[in-house]
Amino acid sequence: MDFDDLPTFHSDRAGKRNDRRQSNGTFNNGSDITRQPPLSLRPYHHLTFSNGFVYAPVPVAPFTPISQPNVAAFLADGTSMRTGGRPDGTGEISDGPTPDDVSAFWFDAFGGFLGCDNAGPDDCTMEVTGLHWDPIANDEAPAFTQKYSLPPCPAYRNCALTLITFPSTARRLSGLEVRAVRNGEPRRFFMDDMHMAWSNKTCDAGLLRQQAQ
Repeated sequence: MDFDDLPTFHSDRAGKRNDRRQSNGTFNNGSDITRQPPLSLRPYHHLTFSNGFVYAPVPVAPFTPISQPNVAAFLADGTSMRTGGRPDGTGEISDGPTPDDVSAFWFDAFGGFLGCDNAGPDDCTMEVTGLHWDPIANDEAPAFTQKYSLPPCPAYRNCALTLITFPSTARRLSGLEVRAVRNGEPRRFFMDDMHMAWSNKTCDAGLLRQQAQ
């Protein structure tokens, strides 16, 4: 999942004037990432993204994409074209528009490239929790929780995303929660080229996914 087959976004004339006047205080590159198109409007590759996710090219995002032109970003402060994200700065990728107990949309997560809005000097901690369906509780439950330490990018130019690998328990997931924290405060984070696959590869599951397009 590389976020590169999404529609090209063109801001309106007024928005372009605002973009020229605004400068994101963190990235200092003359672009306002909060004006980028949200990922939460409709499913992407049958997966849904919580409010606060946007996709953006360089130089709007300070991280160089693994695959051009876009990376996905989660605005932990909730400032995006659509608001209403979780107050603790957690972004979630979930199993599409169907109920969580429908296995056709469960996925295996192997890893991906992540980055944190962090000038340093301390590292940023990425907290990743995989969710799976618990039929006894009739609800989602954690399948794993793991923390990863990501290096800072002091200059906020040509920052490098870090490849992280999820544990073998990241299978048959109904959701993936990600949160970036530095010094106890939630931070924006960036991702690209997430390595994922459908858990249920049966013909019936494939037809159900096809019908959901």
